[in-house]
Amino acid sequence: MNRFRALLLALGAVAASALGLADGAVACTVPQPFDPNRILRYMTAQQIVERASLIVEGVVAQPSPIADDVRSVSSPMLIERVWKGDINRQVMIRYNVRSSDCTHPPPFGTRIRLSTHRLDNGEISYDFFDVELPLDHAELNQLLDPYAGTVVGQEP
Repeated sequence: MNRFRALLLALGAVAASALGLADGAVACTVPQPFDPNRILRYMTAQQIVERASLIVEGVVAQPSPIADDVRSVSSPMLIERVWKGDINRQVMIRYNVRSSDCTHPPPFGTRIRLSTHRLDNGEISYDFFDVELPLDHAELNQLLDPYAGTVVGQEP
């Protein structure tokens, strides 16, 4: 997966350079709004559960004002439920605010579910490769129940 990610990022950089976007300008030609059902058009619930290492629900806090030259920021996320994996109750979530890969910030102040991964610094990621999931999807919930992930530092 990391090689695939690196390849896609490299291809994106080459494309940005070829389009003259590498000088600091950022362009997204096909914006992708938050859509927790998008992945279900490409993968089955079974595939999502099998491939995920961390599936959480929680609320992302609104970040402080962001400078114009910043492309990636972190905000606190309060984890309300862990479906798969183990994670602290409060974690920082890293996301892009300006990106040529058409990612978008997560919705703030609203409960979301996502399949994500830990970054090397302990944050979790919300980018092009992470998956927004519907909160109420019976088949997905049923498949996730046996995993019963835990919030570290909280009694079961």
